[in-house]
Amino acid sequence: MTSPDPKAPREALPRWGEPWFKAWLVLLPLVLWLSHAFMVNQWRRTWDILHPDDSNALPPAELWWYAGAVGIGFSLVYLGVARMYHQPSDF
Repeated sequence: MTSPDPKAPREALPRWGEPWFKAWLVLLPLVLWLSHAFMVNQWRRTWDILHPDDSNALPPAELWWYAGAVGIGFSLVYLGVARMYHQPSDF
């Protein structure tokens, strides 16, 4: 059994400076914030219809769970699309 050659070319590390990764870093917080804002808006409209005399209620904190789930789904779809345009050795 031979030991590996230390001067042999190594496999490239993932390039985190890739444009697709930079775009994901910008888009993910935007997707999280917009999905939360959308759900708060829908909750507010429903609340105003069901409780017209109480308009000072705060939205439930559980709406952030929805935003988190949307963020995970967005990340999975985004990674899948990014893999379609890059060779497997690029990841």
